[in-house]
This record gives sequence, structure tokens and C-alpha cells, in this order.
Amino acid sequence: MPIQKSKWSLATANAVTGSVLLGTMGGGEFLMEPDDQKGVIYRFPYIVAGIGVSPMPVGLDFSHESMPGTGTRVIQWPNKLIKPTDFIGFFRVMTVEANFGPGVAAAVLIFGVGPFWEKGYCALTGGQVGIPTVGISGCFGYVIDWY
Repeated sequence: MPIQKSKWSLATANAVTGSVLLGTMGGGEFLMEPDDQKGVIYRFPYIVAGIGVSPMPVGLDFSHESMPGTGTRVIQWPNKLIKPTDFIGFFRVMTVEANFGPGVAAAVLIFGVGPFWEKGYCALTGGQVGIPTVGISGCFGYVIDWY
């Protein structure tokens, strides 16, 4: 089955992430817009936990939807990410970040728990503020609901 573009675009995200040594935890919400409802934003709250590498032993990052940020079209396996409830469940995220006060982070979101992606994937880059550092992390997350 070939992958295809879904009807969803990732607009931006709100997030708070903290790290101690190699552990990372956080939460926030993804903001997505469906093609068939231009101007309507669906919010998907989530939590994440995983591991990360950074020269700082402690980290704290914050991003808000009002900060510069942009996402990509969600790419999916056919008929996997049609309605908002299809996003609920596990996902993985790989993040690269650089903070010097204001900073930037880039992430790839992989929806589902299959060997690569069970449902689909997309990417996000955006502004954030936090403890000055650079880092990379890989986390498992769970989309809790939508509104």
C-alpha cells in the first residue's frame, strides 16, 4: 500500500518539556487543520517521555502557538488518519533543539507504534525558549484526546 497525503496539516504546537540527565518528560498539544474545514483548528493534547542527550544536566523548554512555528502535511497510510479520533493513541517523536534564551526546535512525529509508522507522520519546526543548550531526544508519547 502506498503512502499518501492526508487531509490534515500540522499548524503548530504548544509544549513544555523538562529533562534531567538522560530522561525527558513533557506535554502539550498539537494544533492541526483539516483541508475540508479551512480555518478550523483541532487541538490534540499529549504527554511524552523518553531519553535525550545534551551538555546540560537539566533542561526546561517552552513553546507556545503564538511563537513562530510551522508544520507539514500529515503523510499517512491509506485511510488511517481521517477523523480526529484516529490520532488518539501512541506516537513517537524525534527532536533536535538549540536554545540560547530564544531558540528553535525541529521534530518528526510518527503516529502509531509500528516498526516505522503505523498510521502516518509529519514534521514541525518552531521557536521556543528555555535553558541555554543544544540537544537531541527521542520520546514515546500518547495523544490523550482532541477538541
